[in-house]
Amino acid sequence: MANHSLRKLSPADFMKFQFIGRPIVSPCGKKVAYTVARPDPDKNDYSIAIWVYDACESTSTQFTHGQVKDRNPRWSPDGKYLAFRSNRKDDEQIWIMPTSGGEARQLTKIRNGLQDFEWSPDSSRIGFITKWDGTEEKPDDKKYKSDVKEYTRIKYKFDGGGFWDHKRRHVWVVDVASGEQTQLTTGDFDDDSIAWSPSGQEIAFVSRRKDDADFVNIRDLWVVNVKSKDLRQVFESIGPVSSPAWHPDGNLIGYVGHDNSQKNTTNTGLWVVEARGGSPRNLTASVDIAVGGSPTADMSYGVEEADWMWVDGGKAAYFVTGFHGEGRLYKVILDGAISEVVTGEGAITGFDVANGGEIYFSYGDHYHPGDLYVMKPGAEKRRLTAINKAILGEVDIAQVERMYFKGKDNWDIEGWLMKPAGFDPSKKYPMVLEVHGGPHAMYGAAFFLEFQLLAAKGFVVLFTNPRGSGGYGEAFTTACKGDWGGGDYQDLMLAVDQVIAKGFVDDKRMGVTGGSYGGFMTNWIVGHTDRFRAACTMRCVSNLYSFYGTSDIGFTFGDNEFPGNPWDNRDILWERSPFTYVKNIVTPLLILHSEQDHRCPIEQGEQMFTALKKLGREVQFVRFPDEGHNLSRSGKPQHRVERLERVIGWFEKHLL
Repeated sequence: MANHSLRKLSPADFMKFQFIGRPIVSPCGKKVAYTVARPDPDKNDYSIAIWVYDACESTSTQFTHGQVKDRNPRWSPDGKYLAFRSNRKDDEQIWIMPTSGGEARQLTKIRNGLQDFEWSPDSSRIGFITKWDGTEEKPDDKKYKSDVKEYTRIKYKFDGGGFWDHKRRHVWVVDVASGEQTQLTTGDFDDDSIAWSPSGQEIAFVSRRKDDADFVNIRDLWVVNVKSKDLRQVFESIGPVSSPAWHPDGNLIGYVGHDNSQKNTTNTGLWVVEARGGSPRNLTASVDIAVGGSPTADMSYGVEEADWMWVDGGKAAYFVTGFHGEGRLYKVILDGAISEVVTGEGAITGFDVANGGEIYFSYGDHYHPGDLYVMKPGAEKRRLTAINKAILGEVDIAQVERMYFKGKDNWDIEGWLMKPAGFDPSKKYPMVLEVHGGPHAMYGAAFFLEFQLLAAKGFVVLFTNPRGSGGYGEAFTTACKGDWGGGDYQDLMLAVDQVIAKGFVDDKRMGVTGGSYGGFMTNWIVGHTDRFRAACTMRCVSNLYSFYGTSDIGFTFGDNEFPGNPWDNRDILWERSPFTYVKNIVTPLLILHSEQDHRCPIEQGEQMFTALKKLGREVQFVRFPDEGHNLSRSGKPQHRVERLERVIGWFEKHLL
């Protein structure tokens, strides 16, 4: 909270922050494992350590050490071991460590790393997902090997994952005592999201085992028998399926998904289906909210989010939802009755429940990135850690004010205003409008270092959730589809007008910035008005026509947001592309883009830069090597600092 006697934040302060991960409660319910990630300036990387909170002693102790990444802790059901993923020896492997103390032991020996993993109910095995095919690596015979890439698959690149290596993800099991590894699924398909049955005889997983897998968002629920390796499909889905979990009695499987009624803007719900097959039932259909999601922010690393889990012996389930800029926890009973459990102007990013009913969760707000909390249903939440106490005790943190605006068609639009230190309402201040990505993400009650830095430099910062944002119901989220630059643009401009009317913003010194869809909107805004004196577009979209074929999701995302293929709908894509209006841009524009961004490829930024240079306008192009779309959230620490320096510096230059 604001304390003007403290020093102002600087971009270099990023290196002093730490980021908490999802809590995992021990079988006895008295200990909680969680991760703490921190930037490592010497390696220009991050280290992640596992910590354990002891509820009996009310203390936290560091469980793993070293300049490595130990993540995703999982207690064995018998409580004897803590398993975790670690890169202690090159490729990430599963390691296990006795909870009573001792040395960690590497359990798996695979190439290409691994993804999801889970203990069997009897603690004798661990199931996991990997792309390894079980073959041994052959010594290099020093002969020339072609480095040419060849593809016939349309999904041949992935943001954050690079180019496809022609390997598929499958379900494996490793025996804890012997280390023997067994592959359970095969085929030219990708399998994900495993969950053991209560009997330990089967593993549920998610897969689309059809030729259309790359072209649709549909995923199906499958089960594999651990002993025989026999597969069975639980049901034929018509939408996405994720995060499966067996009901404690073994008769039901719950999952997160939707029926594609609004394609990618359909509310995700919590569904259940008979484990032996049948028609799924949406437990959350009675409320206009989506399961999963939390406010977007720029202060995290390696955070494992949790959508939902069974509670009360399977009589109910808890789930996280993004709601009006908050990350809340709700409860749904099997008959469909829904109630709030954890609310407030903050955001839950992960949670777990002890056998005594205590809910442990990672939670942050406008004023701190996140800590470990606990509460019992009906009681007040209690903070257990203060991992950023040192840095937050040094710097002045700006106050945030929630506001409501009238958008196009008199729609209610929610937003927040951050005012600079020593704010005097009788004075005029420069203002920066921030636009989120997605477009179906949302801003809200999360610590945003970029915004705080702008406020520290003397800017008013406005961030809002125009139509298209998540967290306000399905109709609101769907409202910008096919209309990028339409009602959403008007919502933003009307919010700016209403802040100016308060009298403390200098309308001759305003800036605008955003990333991804926020970069699209920044480009669109400066192509349609000259009211902003400076703009910064990050990982932007500028040409919807070329985006379709160059983005790793363009050929499906484009179909969801704009109808049909570009060769059949060229006019609408060109009319809604900011590049079409580039000749109108007179606002100085800073373009920040990552060279390995496969989500919004760098050619989108290149087109804007080339055109503006040809037109003789003020433009600067900054390229970040070896970074993907999530530079601001998971990029190399030094790059994240430099990105902040350049954004702040650009607005200082043009608005101060």
